[in-house]
Amino acid sequence: MVAGLSAAIALWIAPQAGATITSTQITSPADPTYSIRDDDNPNTMAVSGTTDSTDPGTDTVDLDCFYGSGPDSSQLSADVTLQSDGSFSVPGANLENVEGKVCRLRAVPSGTPPVDLAPFAGPVLATGERSTDVIDSGPNTGAPYDLYVWGQQLTAGDDYVSAGSCGIYDGYLYDSDLTLTAVTWYCNDGFNAGDVQGDLESSTRSQLEVDGADAYTPYTAWDINDAASPGFPALTYDYTLDPATGDLTITESDEVVKCPDATYPPDETTCQSFVDTGVRLDRTITQGSDGHLVYVTDNWVSTDGKAHSLDLLPQNDQCFAEARSPCGGPDVQYKFPGETSYSTHDVGDVVPFSGSGPAAVYANVEGAGDGNTSTGQGAIVFDRPASPATFNSVSYDSEFYFHQTGTATAACPATFRFAYAQDYDSADVQSLAQSALNRFATPVTCPVPNPTTPVVPAPAGHTGKRKHALRKCKRKLKKAWKKKRAHHRLNKHAKKHLKKKFKKCKRRARKLPA
Repeated sequence: MVAGLSAAIALWIAPQAGATITSTQITSPADPTYSIRDDDNPNTMAVSGTTDSTDPGTDTVDLDCFYGSGPDSSQLSADVTLQSDGSFSVPGANLENVEGKVCRLRAVPSGTPPVDLAPFAGPVLATGERSTDVIDSGPNTGAPYDLYVWGQQLTAGDDYVSAGSCGIYDGYLYDSDLTLTAVTWYCNDGFNAGDVQGDLESSTRSQLEVDGADAYTPYTAWDINDAASPGFPALTYDYTLDPATGDLTITESDEVVKCPDATYPPDETTCQSFVDTGVRLDRTITQGSDGHLVYVTDNWVSTDGKAHSLDLLPQNDQCFAEARSPCGGPDVQYKFPGETSYSTHDVGDVVPFSGSGPAAVYANVEGAGDGNTSTGQGAIVFDRPASPATFNSVSYDSEFYFHQTGTATAACPATFRFAYAQDYDSADVQSLAQSALNRFATPVTCPVPNPTTPVVPAPAGHTGKRKHALRKCKRKLKKAWKKKRAHHRLNKHAKKHLKKKFKKCKRRARKLPA
């Protein structure tokens, strides 16, 4: 045994003993570097640096991005050759492996990374992701129906989909080791086709009504009938990223339509085409405070010069659980406006609260201590009446919707503002929430509609199949989780089985064409 162990150790240290590189320095890009990997039109990153190689003709380096206390790493480029002076340059390093991550990029001797990484200096990369889902067949081929943008910053991040899909798709918190520790938000400020999550047949209405009629955005229209023609609604969007801070702004416009037949729930028979409601949603999302605070501003614009009444049930789902673990739905507790303590809620609970706004709902996990990095906590801030909150699921994540009304007139859109604050500590959440409350205390003046939101053209050959399949995996897991909880069969074995099925589903999805 001793002889075998000695041989193994000798094999492990042999490459280290032969290495002639003991330190490196990445000189470009800067530290930190914020970027977004574009899945529609794949982009790369230029990386250059120096080494102390004594044998540049033979030595090579790997460009690895490290995170976690382990640490773990993701590779941008392997076996990079050196110039005669020991320097290196990679004009097009692949960002695919670091999208949706924050990590420190280092040039290390090719092969097994050194135990001590300190001599191998480089910048922190905070890399997001962007893609567009388009219809891939039928009369509406090529029409965008959903978006995906991930804004990654150093200690937090958030990803987003269109208003009819979820809005804020997830919130993420990272510790000092650049490790993703907690998932907070799970599907916030979105408008589903039904008021019962994941079950259109049991719903009584859409979460968006215009002039008393159930109405739909491009995503929910696609979900009902992607071959409906004419009248399939248009989705356009654009984004900007501040390279100095990583602050993200997304502008989105959704045409809002209804079915010719008012029968609910809608299907391919009642919605063989769509009819314009005379309303368009212009949404602006701004992410700042290093990813800990997100503002969502919705302007409901009259496009036909008439006044239109709005009845809205914005959906809000909370996870607040350790990353890569099931959400903590039954244990998520809330403090609504006027309440002095936190409490959990069951499906069907209706929570009325007073106040005309602005106000905040605070959320954390029952039994989790303040500062717990595996759960996180947050606040939802709104600028106008949103009562009551109706809980429509708590088996996997904790889900409820608000109720809001307004009128979009020919002279002025109806504006609704939300803010989402996330952190480990309650004091930090309260401080972020207070910033939003202060902002919302200033009334909105009549906003100028933006009918010229830039159209992001769908790239040739892009199908959206992979991204849609991955989202479908997530929704299937949530539905299965709810079903087993409802039948009291969510034991340790069932949890393990569901996790395995989810992993298999994701593996299959990732094999589909982008």
